[in-house]
Amino acid sequence: MIRVLACLSLFTASLAQAKPTAEALEGWKSTRWHIEMEQTLPVPVELAATFNHSFRTRGLQVRAVVSCPTFERYGKSKASLTCRFEELSVKATPRRLNQAPTVYAQNERVIADVETRLKEHAFEVVVSADGRIVSVDLPELEWRNRRESENREVLRRIVYDLVAPWHLRRDDEWKLGFVERNSVLIRAPGQPGGTGRSKMEHSVSEVEGRRVLQSKAKGGFTAPYEPFVNGQSGLTEESVALNDSDGRGAGNPSASVGSVATSGAPGSQSTTSIGLDGARNAEAPTDYTFTGELTSVAVVDDHGRVTERVWAMLGKPTASSLGNFQNASVWYAGHARELDEGERPAVGTSGLVAPPGVKTDRVPAWVPLSTF
Repeated sequence: MIRVLACLSLFTASLAQAKPTAEALEGWKSTRWHIEMEQTLPVPVELAATFNHSFRTRGLQVRAVVSCPTFERYGKSKASLTCRFEELSVKATPRRLNQAPTVYAQNERVIADVETRLKEHAFEVVVSADGRIVSVDLPELEWRNRRESENREVLRRIVYDLVAPWHLRRDDEWKLGFVERNSVLIRAPGQPGGTGRSKMEHSVSEVEGRRVLQSKAKGGFTAPYEPFVNGQSGLTEESVALNDSDGRGAGNPSASVGSVATSGAPGSQSTTSIGLDGARNAEAPTDYTFTGELTSVAVVDDHGRVTERVWAMLGKPTASSLGNFQNASVWYAGHARELDEGERPAVGTSGLVAPPGVKTDRVPAWVPLSTF
């Protein structure tokens, strides 16, 4: 009986340590942020204008100044932030690099429309006292049909990926260093907000009077299989560029072009044949499986809330994953920093950019973000 009571006492003590501190929520009031994010996607996403035009992309760069003036508490453990884009730029890779100038012009109008709608509508982020990003939504962006609903979801996922570096789940003993499970930074970008299975180890130190977290993580995640046919010639310059080993632009656009139609993730190839009409002749695999490695450095306040963070995540396919033989990879990186009053950093302009590592006179070059 004494042994049982002792075990119960230890269990109760561990629960007390894990209890989140509600004071951590107060730091979110009236915050402003400069956030830069770039990603190469395992599955192409479709950017769509309000009417008619759309195109699919596998590379995004987003730079923004975000203000969150509205703060509402949900009890002791959660709060809702209503945020808006003060400034925003969206850069995306085209589906192909051999398109007519009129197609590029349409793509540019789509990107401009995406920028306008995101700036015109507030978004809501629910945060928890233990450091989680609970949900992200675009409550003001209405939809009337399936196309608009799918388009809204694409925009919501972009916003989710942009604010994901705010996520830092911790307990009351975090100042001694801690382990975080299943971080939202190790997942397939551009996909729903679920996570894979990961372990992130945080070490805490004092640097020039600020509390700094240095973090390393590994984990696995999946992305759905989705065909992405680039025409009868197979690989395009874009798909070759996004197939490089590190996902950041070491691609070789002069690589040989095959005659087999490519699949949804960069560098992946279906084991089934695809007809000229794009229809698959046999059932294809449903998921790509990746192993991700992440490096992160964050500055936090006295309650462990992130005030600045730099992160970089590289995901590579597992040995048994579809596309492994072509060395497909996923890159997700960026920098988020809470701004002082009056700061107004520049974010640049929106538009098309070439895939990482590709040089062309058709669209501007992809300029990687400065992370590590």
